[in-house]
Amino acid sequence: MLVEDFIEVENALNLLDRKYKDFPYWIYSRYAVFSYITKIVDGIELSSQELSQGLFGGIMSMLFNSLIFWKKCKSEKDKDILILNHERKMLENNKYVCLYTEKIAEQYQKSVVFERPYNYRHLKPAKTDNIIYGDYIELCSLSLGLLSCLCKTKKYRNSKKFFLVELKDIVDSLQNKIKAKIEINDLAETITRLYLLYCVKKKIFNKMLSIFKLHVIIEVVSYNMNCMIINELAAESKIPTIELQHGVMSGSIAYNYPMKMEIKQFPDYIFVFSEFWKKSCQFPIEQKNIKVVGYPYLEEKAKQYSEKLITKRSRRKETVLFLSQWTIGKELSKMAVEFSELSKEQYEIIFKLHPGEYETWRKNYPWLEKNKKIRIIDSLEHNIYECFAMSDYQVGVSSTAIYEGLEFALKTFIYKIKTSECMKNLCDDYYASYVSSAQDLYEKISEKNYNENNHAKNGFWEKDSLKKIIGEINDILDKNEYK
Repeated sequence: MLVEDFIEVENALNLLDRKYKDFPYWIYSRYAVFSYITKIVDGIELSSQELSQGLFGGIMSMLFNSLIFWKKCKSEKDKDILILNHERKMLENNKYVCLYTEKIAEQYQKSVVFERPYNYRHLKPAKTDNIIYGDYIELCSLSLGLLSCLCKTKKYRNSKKFFLVELKDIVDSLQNKIKAKIEINDLAETITRLYLLYCVKKKIFNKMLSIFKLHVIIEVVSYNMNCMIINELAAESKIPTIELQHGVMSGSIAYNYPMKMEIKQFPDYIFVFSEFWKKSCQFPIEQKNIKVVGYPYLEEKAKQYSEKLITKRSRRKETVLFLSQWTIGKELSKMAVEFSELSKEQYEIIFKLHPGEYETWRKNYPWLEKNKKIRIIDSLEHNIYECFAMSDYQVGVSSTAIYEGLEFALKTFIYKIKTSECMKNLCDDYYASYVSSAQDLYEKISEKNYNENNHAKNGFWEKDSLKKIIGEINDILDKNEYK
């Protein structure tokens, strides 16, 4: 479903103003609803990701972290910069680092990092020492929410009943747009559970934030419920919030709104990779609050692997890199297998799994494991930037990694499905080419029939990024009389 169609429905029905009690339910659920509808349009299975195989050990670790949560918060009470990192980290020199926040945390001694669990765990050892693990908040909200659902409590019944009625006109309008059936009960159940989580999490986050005397909050993935609640509370306390861009924003409903408007759950500032990204979305905030800064981690890795960019040209075989995402992994992995059969070992093939697929890909994509011609990257020990440096071509759908691959001068192909609509401008501007099948991909590569813009990498990434990020943060701190 196109973002424009979704926003049109939001406008017509004034959805952004809708609430259940004090819960602005549409603002909190619009990303989930949009994702649900996109999967219906693309014919992607609606089942959720499978539980981690190490669930028991993960829960035990979460229980331990929960026991020391408040003690850890109080030990960090003198910190005045809160950083909500990305829990899916990278292994660097035997320690795990956040690609987006690590270097920033190093610049501010009075900062503390808050991290939610990743598959019921935290990647350790972490490079940053001053981390508060948010397991207590997740366990409290999930257990109380699950209990309410299983016991069909009055709170659950009343909210579910409200959403079943409230969603009728919304579902009717959305169905008219996509010409497909939407299960109103599924959406009502999803939003009911979000409400139950919200009620628990907001109370705990409010208590947690009161411990610190914060001057600024820096976050990644602002449409995660934790960030949205913290932004809401920060707005009430007049604490400025900053989001660091982590992925593709164009085509994402999380960064596109009908108009400039006050949304407490959205950050006050967005730090983007380049001017390209600043112009790619309908942000609800003023243009002056969208800062062009770049991406320090990518900038560092591009320099680190520059020598391999030269040596790969002398190889006998060219390399094709497939960039998976768990939402489209099944379709893309089948394409990779079919491509390997068509190419008859003419090319080296790498299939880079998304971290969310690492534990389950053998079960979910058995055809991929049976194919011995494809090299599978299924561990955080392997750096995606090394894959870029080794490759000549990349194939993906809507991943940010596609833009990063352009920094390594890769010839780029976009698998054309509904999910890839956010990459349309990339193809229109000759940075990439659409492909509809493995056969189409094979023919385009073999016949050198593809778009190629030699200036591709210049437009997506601002240089001197860390310096610019720190400068912008300091300006915001100065405006708020930071001492």
